[in-house]
Amino acid sequence: MTPIQLKDIPMPSRNTIIPVHMFLKEKYRSDGSFDKLKARLVANGNFQSPESIEDTYSPTVNPISVMTLLNIAASEGYFLSSYDIKTAFLMTPIPDGKEIFVKLPRNISQLWSQWHPSVSNFAQPDGSIYFKLHKYLYGLCEAPNRFNDMLNTHLIKHMGFARVAADDCLYFKRTPHGDITAAVHVDDILLSCPSRTQQKRFEKQLEELFEITKQYDQLSYLGLNITNKGGDLYVTQDKNIKDLSHRYEYDTLSNYPSTPTGKDFLVNDPDSPHVDKSKYLSVIMSLMYIGRFTRPDILFAVSVLATKCANPTADDYAKALRIVKYLAGTRAIGIRYTRNRTLTEELHVDASHLLHESGHGHGGEVITLGGCLIYCRSFKLKTITRSSSESEIVVLDDSVTYALWIRSLLAGLGRKPTRPTIIHQDNKSTIIMATSGGTFKRTKHLVGKYSFIQENIANMETSYFATAPAHQY
Repeated sequence: MTPIQLKDIPMPSRNTIIPVHMFLKEKYRSDGSFDKLKARLVANGNFQSPESIEDTYSPTVNPISVMTLLNIAASEGYFLSSYDIKTAFLMTPIPDGKEIFVKLPRNISQLWSQWHPSVSNFAQPDGSIYFKLHKYLYGLCEAPNRFNDMLNTHLIKHMGFARVAADDCLYFKRTPHGDITAAVHVDDILLSCPSRTQQKRFEKQLEELFEITKQYDQLSYLGLNITNKGGDLYVTQDKNIKDLSHRYEYDTLSNYPSTPTGKDFLVNDPDSPHVDKSKYLSVIMSLMYIGRFTRPDILFAVSVLATKCANPTADDYAKALRIVKYLAGTRAIGIRYTRNRTLTEELHVDASHLLHESGHGHGGEVITLGGCLIYCRSFKLKTITRSSSESEIVVLDDSVTYALWIRSLLAGLGRKPTRPTIIHQDNKSTIIMATSGGTFKRTKHLVGKYSFIQENIANMETSYFATAPAHQY
């Protein structure tokens, strides 16, 4: 950006000048140790004129894609590395014909003048300085979208990658020496490749356009701590759990609960007073992020408590804090991906009828690849069901969409499934509806769901399902 006098800013643009601020943030390594103090200049994007804002959508990598990448890398003994693109948004040029002006407040302008004495000539009577942007700034609504477009173009046109159809933030390249996969989350990249030589080649090509920081061996990506121990990958969230434990002062307790919930977890106290929603939501969201990635052992409890965010009680809050205590005492638990496995995908689905006071059931879905977890979901059913079989068919119907997606994901990663995807389901009535349909009188309201399941079964190898054990279809 270059400094500019107020009188030189076109009159129509003076009403859309965007103020900026600077924040400081402590950065920590994946093991929790202090790394650096980071400063960032940020535009107040809420001051942008709605008419001037163009496309703002910027995709982020799906957590299932990340865990699938790690699973495959571990099984095949691939090398992992992660990269952070420095000052990412500051590299994206503003297109010709578009003008954006910002205003630095007095305190930042004084620092700016120390670093660049020539800009002091542009200081206003109140000490502020105006600038015209030539590249996007953090905080501008379009900045993530513009950077994603630039990175996507570089990966595809200059580095030979193809975007995976199932995930816009997953890139794949097949080479004579093995497959290379890159997961992109804004300006953070996780790479899997078969050799150090290809790893270095990727870095060299990326550095043609970007300045990057590199991590090997002990990786940190999206809050995940990824460690290679004897060829196996261990994925934990030590830092997230440590921060959460410290926030609630549970990091030095003498005793920790051995389970995330007590036997009274599903018993509600009608006399318990209400607590602050924002305080309750804060702990629930922190727990949900940990549970969805590496701690499925807490996911059911957190999902049930999440249904109470509208009117949480002190009893609900105490149950949430018990989960925090449990995590504080089990920080080392995580996901382990081992070597030399056959990477076949399977799903396990189940439901609990009438679990919630509202009359809704609760569903659970697990996806494994080569016997190792890549996704776990626990959720309150959106519709009221009239029997356990109906609850099961609702969850089964939902799981088929995941089965189709994971097949597409694996195909995009050069590992197209060669057999139908197995979905484990233990309710015989549900299996009958899924394979043969139900009676119109009793199940007409579910015809759309079990017909969708039947259609996808028919698209697979019919003979396979005829020989499957009773608990599979």
